[in-house]
Amino acid sequence: MHRLGLDVAECIATRMVMMRQTIAETVLEKRERPARITSLGCGSAREVGDYLSIQSIPNPAHFTLIDQDHGALGMAYERTYPEVIRHGGKANVTCLHAAFSQLFKTSELLGKLPPQDFIYSVGLVDYLQPRRGKAWVESLFSCVAPGGKLIISNMYKTPLSNLWPMEFLTDWTVIYRTEQEMMEFAADIPDAVAETSLDPTGRVCLLTVHKKA
Repeated sequence: MHRLGLDVAECIATRMVMMRQTIAETVLEKRERPARITSLGCGSAREVGDYLSIQSIPNPAHFTLIDQDHGALGMAYERTYPEVIRHGGKANVTCLHAAFSQLFKTSELLGKLPPQDFIYSVGLVDYLQPRRGKAWVESLFSCVAPGGKLIISNMYKTPLSNLWPMEFLTDWTVIYRTEQEMMEFAADIPDAVAETSLDPTGRVCLLTVHKKA
């Protein structure tokens, strides 16, 4: 039980910290207009709440949080709303509810939004077969603003992966992928610069796709 709670599940926290760091970098870089940031499958969006809890954000930022879970979105709203008020108009958070199938209909979800500087999803592509995942990544990338980036994460295929505890103890089935399989998602995107990295636990692989300015 100790390993399940503090070791196996540690990657959930580490990838959240990585997203918070990228949020901070994105907001810091944007000076001519508010930074636009979207999280799909946001859950309670703790990384956004943690970021907004700092004393003062350097530049304005607009966040769009999308999830299928009303309860999670409610938690995200309750955590971020007081911080939005405290920042006096420099921050804005919009929470959007969508059914699980709607999360993959990018044109419906993001089509009415301006191009985003940072789009991320840290727990959805794990459930998609390669062909569908590739089409989804390409669709998300089309919504990224010039100079922006897309980050998706997937459970990493490694001897130290979470396969055994997740699959056989908690009946939680996801698709585990290698770095090469992650790179395949962005292989056919023109003018994109893709790279992979691992979270500190080595159990999550992140694909970052940069759009040229």
